[in-house]
Amino acid sequence: MTRGEANAVLVILNTQEYCEATSFRSQIGIFCRQLDQRRINLSFKTIGKIFGCSPGNIKYHSTRYSSIINPVGRPKELTNQEIEKLKEEIKRKIANKDPPTYQYLLNWLSEELEKSIYIDTLRHIIHRELEFKVVTGVPLERSRIQVDIKDIEEYFESIKPYVETIPSSFIFNLDETGFLEFQDATDIKVIVSADFQESKINIPVNRDSKRSTLLHGICADGSFIPPCIILPRKTIETETFNCGLTPEKVLLLYQINGFMTNSCFDLWFHQIFIPQIKKKKRELSYNGESLLIMD
Repeated sequence: MTRGEANAVLVILNTQEYCEATSFRSQIGIFCRQLDQRRINLSFKTIGKIFGCSPGNIKYHSTRYSSIINPVGRPKELTNQEIEKLKEEIKRKIANKDPPTYQYLLNWLSEELEKSIYIDTLRHIIHRELEFKVVTGVPLERSRIQVDIKDIEEYFESIKPYVETIPSSFIFNLDETGFLEFQDATDIKVIVSADFQESKINIPVNRDSKRSTLLHGICADGSFIPPCIILPRKTIETETFNCGLTPEKVLLLYQINGFMTNSCFDLWFHQIFIPQIKKKKRELSYNGESLLIMD
């Protein structure tokens, strides 16, 4: 798998359509369809490695999903009984404080009722026949950070003496980023009851998924330091390497909760950062100080 193909895979796996898939078949079908839309040709064997199943299973589920999503002829309208089932599903989601999106309902219709309709048809049914409406859904646990401009100015003044005396090739900024399912979820349109009075509603965010942590650094001259990724499991899945995360490009470490610890940082600092600094000093014939900025 090339770097471009690996990047496309990551993009697809984080699309709203894929994340809202209601079954394993839908995930495979959506994944294969989006690959085709991006004109990326991956074999069923490669896709099977990503999903942890055989090439035959990938082909079966992809073909089956396509036959449901793209039936021959004009998309069928919903019967009165199917509309009633749709209504009950919307009410169930709203009652669970998890109002559905159009994409969720389209996937639900294809999986539960084996029906494929245009999104405009779905909008018409929801607004005209079921008397629901659409508002903006705001992820409940999304945090916002505000920084006073004075604090920023004071910070730059504090590091100014060091930055002015050390070459840009030896000024490094280090940061840590955590990855958690839907942690950076954005506002989306969701369906609510017609009598809902507000223009926005809080929607749940899944916080039960496993966390991973990325430790990454960039240099003032535009170069970067090989990063460290901390995983919550001892075994490393094949797709991790297929995405380009190989030992020569990144330090992969295990920590039971996927958190950065002192021992993980020490391993990265002594195995990656210090050797990189020494190598760069030799290449540029520099024997002065280096600056590492971190929070």
